[in-house]
Amino acid sequence: MERKTILGYFKQLFEECKTLRKRLIKSSDTREKFYAWLGKRKELEAIENKINEDKSKGIELDWFDKEDLRKIVKIIYSELVQLIPPRKRKNAGELLKKSSIPSDEINWERLNAVPSAEPLAIVQGNRCATCSKEIKFWNIFNKQKDDKDNQFCSKKCFEKFYLLLCDKCQRKIEGTYYYSNDEKKEGSICFDCAAIKCLECSKTIVHSIDYSQEFLPGNQEHNSEKQYQEESHYSPVCKSCQLKKNQGQK
Repeated sequence: MERKTILGYFKQLFEECKTLRKRLIKSSDTREKFYAWLGKRKELEAIENKINEDKSKGIELDWFDKEDLRKIVKIIYSELVQLIPPRKRKNAGELLKKSSIPSDEINWERLNAVPSAEPLAIVQGNRCATCSKEIKFWNIFNKQKDDKDNQFCSKKCFEKFYLLLCDKCQRKIEGTYYYSNDEKKEGSICFDCAAIKCLECSKTIVHSIDYSQEFLPGNQEHNSEKQYQEESHYSPVCKSCQLKKNQGQK
């Protein structure tokens, strides 16, 4: 493939991306938007595969060609990621960035099944951190920012940005929750789904913070709710078995 042909592909795909963005701006169907942009990612893959084939023939792209390629990648990536819920964007974005994962292996369900993480704003400045909608100066919400200077176009977008869903049951979490990966603070699990059987007697542990708090190992006077959540997550033991353990340690 000649370099002129490659540039033609870049220009055509770039114009198609701009046209698609305008066409979908009024659409409320998130899945339709997602698969439309995923189709563009697939077209980009085909171009990149042809470029890689031509490298063996000594045809290399210069800096300006690569800059055009980066612009296309940025458009497709940003449009795809902003469709994903804010708490899923970090891990879903990492999947989308991996060129080793073909578009045929990516779907809406897979990206929404990734572990939750800290909410990620796609764009900052004068745009909503949740939906990327431009915020007009007369918007009553335009002066309200969070501690990371993210702006929101409405109360609904603000609540959606920080909405925490259980990765297991997909229900809204309003109380105590756990991390499936405590080190990275990722993977939110609600208190009900985190309830598991006692390691000693296999009895289901009652869902109460005060239930076994006083029986946790260590200095009982300094046990906090946070310590309870962390320790009960890793070593679930019911009240009776914990009492037996404490008596055995004396």
